[in-house]
Amino acid sequence: MDYKKEAVKQYLKYFLVWFIIIGALAVIAIVVTGVHAMVNNRPRSNQSAPAERVYDYAELLDADQEEQLRSQIARTERAIHMDIVIVTLRQPMEGEAAMQEFDAVSPYLEDVMEAYADNFWDENGYGYNKNFEGDGLILVDNVYEDQGYWQISTSGQAEDELSDWDINDLLDALESRYEDDNPYPAYSRFVSAVERELTPEKLSLPWWLIVLVPIVTALVYAFVNMSQKKAKDTTSASTYVSGGRPVMRGQRDDFIRKNVTQRRISTSSGSGGHSSGHSGGGGHHHSSSGASHGGGGRRH
Repeated sequence: MDYKKEAVKQYLKYFLVWFIIIGALAVIAIVVTGVHAMVNNRPRSNQSAPAERVYDYAELLDADQEEQLRSQIARTERAIHMDIVIVTLRQPMEGEAAMQEFDAVSPYLEDVMEAYADNFWDENGYGYNKNFEGDGLILVDNVYEDQGYWQISTSGQAEDELSDWDINDLLDALESRYEDDNPYPAYSRFVSAVERELTPEKLSLPWWLIVLVPIVTALVYAFVNMSQKKAKDTTSASTYVSGGRPVMRGQRDDFIRKNVTQRRISTSSGSGGHSSGHSGGGGHHHSSSGASHGGGGRRH
C-alpha cells in the first residue's frame, strides 16, 4: 500500500470544500480586477465636439501658457473620462441686453453667466461620452470691469458627483492662485482640483496579492473552525460528571411583591435633527436647450 499517495488522497478529500471556496474567491478577485481595468481605461466616445479646450477671448494667457493648459487638460481628461473646457471673457454680462443675448432667466450677473456657460457647452456638443448631457464641466471667467465672475457649469457624471461643497472647493482653488495680470496658475490649480475631485478609484494592488489574500483568509478560517470542532468534540456537559450523567437540581422563582414607579418624561418641541448630506449636483437646473446642468459661480 502506498501510504504517501493515500495520505495525499485523504488530504485532498478532507479539504475539497475549502479548495472550491478558494478557487471561487480567486476567480471573483480576477474578475473584479478586470472590471476595474476596463472602467479605468474607458475610451472617449464623443467624436463630434471641438478639439479645442481653451478659449482665451479675453487674451489673459500667452501662447505657452495656453499650450501648457491644453496639455494638462488632456492628461486630466484621460484620467477622469470627462471633458474640461476653460473660457475667458471681457464683456458686459449684466443687464437686459445680456439677458436677451444669452437667453438668461434674469438680467443679474450670476444668471447671465450661468446661461452663457450652459449654452457654450451645449452648442459646442461637449461631453466625454456624448454630445448632449455628456460628462464634463466648463469654467467661464469674465474679467469685464466691475463684473468679474467665475462660473462653473457641470454636466452628466460631473453634475451627479460634484456637490455644492465640491463646487465651492473648486472655486476656492481658483481664487487661491488668481492674479488679474496672470491667471494661468489659478487655471492650472483649478484643473488639478477637478482631477482630485473626479478621478475614479483605481484598484492598484498586484494580481498575486489579490489572489493570495482570499486564499490565506480561507485557510485561516478553515483552521480556526477545525480547531473549534475538535475542542467541541472532546468535551461535553457530562465529561467531568461522575457516572456520566449530570444531576439537575430543582429550581423555582417566587413572586414576592409588585412595585410600580411612574415618571413623567419631557419631550423637546424642536424640529428634530439636521441633515447636511453631501448630495451630488450642486445647483441643478436646465439650460435653454433643455439639458440638465449643475455648478455654481462667484464674483472676483
